Order: sequence, then structure tokens, then C-alpha cells
Amino acid sequence: MKNNNTFYSNLSKLLPTVLLLLGGILAHSVTVFGQEKSATLIIEVVGMRNNTGKIIGSVFNSKSGFPGTPNLAKYLVEQEITNNSSRIKIENVPFGNYGVSLVHDENSNQRLDTNFIGIPKEGIGMSNNAEGSFGPPSFEEASFEFSKKAQTIQIRIKYY
Repeated sequence: MKNNNTFYSNLSKLLPTVLLLLGGILAHSVTVFGQEKSATLIIEVVGMRNNTGKIIGSVFNSKSGFPGTPNLAKYLVEQEITNNSSRIKIENVPFGNYGVSLVHDENSNQRLDTNFIGIPKEGIGMSNNAEGSFGPPSFEEASFEFSKKAQTIQIRIKYY
């Protein structure tokens, strides 16, 4: 009986140390794995014809709503324009496939202005600099794999 009590006594002394070590290992693992699942997406926007207004961006993680229904986007962003360019930074973006749609909202009315047949009056741009034929490009044409710690894409704004 005496040996059994000594065993439990020693175990109870070691248990806090073992639990502390296991907790530290688990916390480190969660941090390391968490960092590998999301990162920062940087969108460099070039080719604006002026610094008027803002760039409005919609970042989609599926074809649903792409490119013209911003309320279905995973991220909505707005950025100032300087020297006919802009830089958008979105942090903690989960890895995956994304498509980006941008509008140079020159009159700051929070939407893309078009003429009577639907041709944009303001500049637009898509990831992969994708362009559609008689309409916007598909999500598949514009999508890209986001999988790096800090990934930068460049989108050129086009005017019609």
C-alpha cells in the first residue's frame, strides 16, 4: 500500500508540469496551423485616368454574384487613389480561389455608372485582367489561387 501512495503522490507533483507542457505544445500548434490557413491579400490597382473618386472592390470566393453583385462578395473594400493608382490590403484572408472586381467610382456614388446599353462609363478591372466578350468575364476567367503568406496581384483599370 505504501508504494501505491508514493506513486500517486509523485504523479500529482508531476501532473501540473505535464499539463503545462502539453498546453504549450497545443497552443503553438494552433498558432502555426492558423497562420497557414490565412494571409494578407494585396491588390495593386493601376491605370486610372485620374485621382477623382475612389476604387471600390469586391472580392468573391465563388461565382455566385461575380462580378456585378457586390452584396454577395466575401469582402467589400474602398480605397483612395493617389498618382492614378491605389493599393488595397486585406488581412486574414483564408486560402482558396478568389475573383476580384474593381470599379473606379469617379463620382463617388457607390456604384458603376453605365450608358443606356450597359457599357460602363467608369473604369473597371478584374483579377487576371480578365475581359469578357459582350459582357463581364466569368469567375473562372478571373479567379486565382490565393495560397501564399502575403500575395500581391495587379489589376489594370480599363475604360470604354
